[in-house]
Amino acid sequence: MMSTPSFIARVTYPFMSVSIQAQFAEAQREIREYLPAESTLTDAERRRILRRYAAAISGNFISWMAAAITCCRSVEGRYAAEENVRVEVAENHPGMLRNFVLGSGAVPAPDDYAYVDCYVTDVQREVSQMSGLFLTCLLGILENTSAEFIPWLAAISKSLGNQDFQYTDVHGLADVGHAEQFRWALEKESALYPNAESEIAQAISIAVKFLKGILSPAG
Repeated sequence: MMSTPSFIARVTYPFMSVSIQAQFAEAQREIREYLPAESTLTDAERRRILRRYAAAISGNFISWMAAAITCCRSVEGRYAAEENVRVEVAENHPGMLRNFVLGSGAVPAPDDYAYVDCYVTDVQREVSQMSGLFLTCLLGILENTSAEFIPWLAAISKSLGNQDFQYTDVHGLADVGHAEQFRWALEKESALYPNAESEIAQAISIAVKFLKGILSPAG
């Protein structure tokens, strides 16, 4: 199991506003309450969830972080995105995800890409506006809510007989630090936008809708 990057492990970010922390906590609660109990799922539903998750995240998550590096106005926003891209690439998180779904017998098929396309497109439409505020908030929500869905995905995968949990082990540990880092960056980035509150609310809504869509067991 890989360790959390030393920077993330040792730094705290004390300047996050109560409002931003509350909004992140509410999004996390919404995702937690949305996820069905793993024990209630059939194996077909478990594989469907993993396939769709991989189809939506692979090829998109890192590119959204790269976009944040390009368009964040604050030094803190750019730094948070750069640090996270470095970790994703250096530790080969896409490869971990491939091994995770392969071991679960849940490699994405064309139908899975087709299913998640509308959710990915909704996010990409906003990403293409190149707002550092939107991207910092989007990435912060995805990292923060992973505290709910990453252990859930691991439990699903375990039920399917997978034995390679490097992806969920690494993200379960590191994403706590990553989420805190993005919340701190969002605080700094939001000070540079005239309508920050409305854009943050929009980013949270889109991120939650994206996660609910790709994590749905519906046929």
